[in-house]
Amino acid sequence: MLEDFELHDTKGSDRSRINTREMQQAAQKRSPLTVSDLRAMSSQHELFLATGGSGGRWKIFTTGGVVWGVYQLETVNGQPLGKQAAFDMQHLSKDLALQEAQLPYSSWVGCYGRQLDWSDANLTGALFCDANLERSLFPDAQLQGADFSRANLRYVSFMNANLEGADFENADLAGADFRGALLKGARFPSANLHNIKR
Repeated sequence: MLEDFELHDTKGSDRSRINTREMQQAAQKRSPLTVSDLRAMSSQHELFLATGGSGGRWKIFTTGGVVWGVYQLETVNGQPLGKQAAFDMQHLSKDLALQEAQLPYSSWVGCYGRQLDWSDANLTGALFCDANLERSLFPDAQLQGADFSRANLRYVSFMNANLEGADFENADLAGADFRGALLKGARFPSANLHNIKR
């Protein structure tokens, strides 16, 4: 079964300068993101994508133990309109309607959002580094190229999700469900794959 998980037996990069737990705890202490805030950010993100914001690449930096991403986009016709959605270190409550969310290339670094339902969401190229998403649901989600490095993904369901090219380096995937998921090109260096389902 583990042969499906590319680089699972390879050592991941050094994480000693990154304080994942501190980032998650800071997010947990924040007031939860409201439904109206999510709608407003999603609307701006939709405009960002519609005017050329998709298809970029993330560059990751660490300062004082905190991770942050810079989105690099090769633009031909100027900068996109709207605003790229960044939910970094946000507290995401179970009340948020994330099913079928259309938020590719959004950023969720260090967010705290356990038991969320992301069913059928499009999160292609999204950045989830150092997030706590324990027991969340991603069935049938589009997660191609998403980065889950060092994330808490214990008991998460990725059933039938498209995870092609996703990065799970140093992620905790204990008990996660990968039945039916597409894993071509996904990377798992030093990921915890204890008791996963495939």
